[in-house]
Amino acid sequence: MRIKENSDSWRASGILKRDFKHDHSEPITKFYSSKNTRKWCRGKVGVKHDVVWRAEEGFFGYKYKTGKCLHCGKIMFSSV
Repeated sequence: MRIKENSDSWRASGILKRDFKHDHSEPITKFYSSKNTRKWCRGKVGVKHDVVWRAEEGFFGYKYKTGKCLHCGKIMFSSV
């Protein structure tokens, strides 16, 4: 944003401070982990989910199983 006023005003100082905080000269880094929690428990490779399955019935007689991992609490669905 261009500063049309002098750089000593309170509005201009806020804009300069904001622009200084959000300098995009560095490459963008990922802010999230790339752990595979779908396959592994808590994203630790080699640690399988310890799932307790429960059979349920949905609309129109559709049967499916829901499972919940005892360690991480991940909920999984499967058809019967």
